[in-house]
Amino acid sequence: LTSCKISNGVRTDERIGKLVVQRALQYFKKFLIYCKDNEWDIEIEEILKFEFKPRQLENRAAAKDSWLPKSNEVFNMIHAEKNPGKKAWIHTLAETGIELSAALGICYEDVYQDEEQGFYVIDVKHSLDGDSNFRPDYLKTDKRKRKVQITTTLYNLLKAWMDIQMNPKTFARKYRRVFPYRKEYAADIVKSAAIKAGVPWKKGVSPFRKFSASVMYAKKVLDDASFAARYGWDKELKTFKGFYQRPLSDLNKNKRTAALNNLITNGEQYE
Repeated sequence: LTSCKISNGVRTDERIGKLVVQRALQYFKKFLIYCKDNEWDIEIEEILKFEFKPRQLENRAAAKDSWLPKSNEVFNMIHAEKNPGKKAWIHTLAETGIELSAALGICYEDVYQDEEQGFYVIDVKHSLDGDSNFRPDYLKTDKRKRKVQITTTLYNLLKAWMDIQMNPKTFARKYRRVFPYRKEYAADIVKSAAIKAGVPWKKGVSPFRKFSASVMYAKKVLDDASFAARYGWDKELKTFKGFYQRPLSDLNKNKRTAALNNLITNGEQYE
């Protein structure tokens, strides 16, 4: 099985991953239940009993790609985008490494200066579902809910973009989303910026999370617990057990802020 994607007029041979297959099965079963509710004459019981065995999905796992952009490439992508909203979107992804779903769930009140800690933050607590519907106060795990420190540069970009939007899209007349995009369109913004900057981009927005985490870890300004907390992980790091994490304010704020300010540059060639 290959995904139905067209690139330069030619269908790609990109393989469909296990998650896509499972999601397709879920939608198919919902359709069958709809048929049953309408009393359509189909072999509903036999079909719903069928299950894929684990081995049938083993070879559907997508191959892992170790590619990530260089700092100067990210810099060029941000500055190639002239639209203030799209520029802020790309910068947010690259600097914070926030997951696509959660990044699209950022609301106006989630971007502010944390007076207690003395720096600007994005309070990550909302997300979008698979169909790009807004989910207030919902993330994949509790560890994904966190405050992510951001630079003054990013804060100013976000503030300017929020001020520009005269009638921002709202949910339940309460939540004003900073980036009122669907997932597909949000990924297209990144790909478009990469084309403008001449960057051979791969995949959607996931390389930004890998980029941000890789560079921050290499700079060694966060201990493992605080590093895991910044990116919403509760495992993968040996010293991070998920029961205790040091607040960001316990670390050297000057070094951390300097590292953030130099995360995206026009000269550093991070491999």
